[in-house]
Amino acid sequence: MPYQILVADDDANIRELAALHLRAAGYAVRLAEDGVAAGYAVLESPPDLIVCDNQMPHMTGLEFLAALRADPTIPRMPVLVLSSTDDGADYAQLGVVENLMKPLRADVLLAAVSKHLPRYSPLADYLAPAIAKLEGWEPCV
Repeated sequence: MPYQILVADDDANIRELAALHLRAAGYAVRLAEDGVAAGYAVLESPPDLIVCDNQMPHMTGLEFLAALRADPTIPRMPVLVLSSTDDGADYAQLGVVENLMKPLRADVLLAAVSKHLPRYSPLADYLAPAIAKLEGWEPCV
């Protein structure tokens, strides 16, 4: 199964462009238009990685991440924050692994994602049932 990536940005053009490039690279992508929608998306099905704009209406990206980290039932996942300014703050405690500057470039986005998630391989899906059957199997000696 391909890795699930949640893209949260209030700019529809950036959301769709990021989704286009991520899907072309083999990732499954879900979209959210703000921090509130992103929160619901994570509660519904936690993604493997989040790409999140820092400046969104209703709840900033960092407020969204702080709310996620406050809930111990939500698994930790890497987060890439999109920002138009570099404020120099360290967001590592919130799970931010990289701060990507806007305008977003496809090569930068895909390099950051692939650094934190290995590229999806259809072969892994194909082999998964056979590997599951082998679990617990011991060779005859």
